[in-house]
Amino acid sequence: MNKNIPYSFMFSLLSALGAWISLPIGQVPLTLQTVFILMAGLLISMPYAVLSVVVYLIAGAVGLPIFAGGKSGLETFTGPTGGFLFGFILGVLMVSYLSRNTKYKILDQNWKTVYLNAVIPCIIGSIIIHICGMTWGKIYTGNQWEQIYEAWLEPFYFNMILKILIAAIVSAEIWKYHHFRSTTKGS
Repeated sequence: MNKNIPYSFMFSLLSALGAWISLPIGQVPLTLQTVFILMAGLLISMPYAVLSVVVYLIAGAVGLPIFAGGKSGLETFTGPTGGFLFGFILGVLMVSYLSRNTKYKILDQNWKTVYLNAVIPCIIGSIIIHICGMTWGKIYTGNQWEQIYEAWLEPFYFNMILKILIAAIVSAEIWKYHHFRSTTKGS
């Protein structure tokens, strides 16, 4: 069996657990599932990072209460926050694509560069997730962009930054640890 498949399922489970850590703020709850989705993109190869999100979404679609607020079912995809769910796929795809070389080649990079190479993909992935969520939210509610921005993005700036930093710092530390282990094995 491919060693990445268990990692895919682990990140699916972590995403589900992260969704349970939820603070209801307006129409879009504040959850930690995004941290694990960003980390999947940073830590495992692209097909398996995407697989982790797809497995998570399928599990929720078939009825497991693993979306924010314990929601599940296909109606969650067509509800007001459905765009975020689809955005998770595009977000993890972009994070994985942008970090594809960095996660394996940190030799001779200073610590600032390593962290920056983790933060930038997370910023872009998070932006993609929020654009998908807000676009669907606009379609679903029919509200003006200003209303969508004020209700669906502005209250989440701090949380978004915090989630990006957690995912990037933890992932960069794992990159460094993995690199250290692989270089000391040959010694």
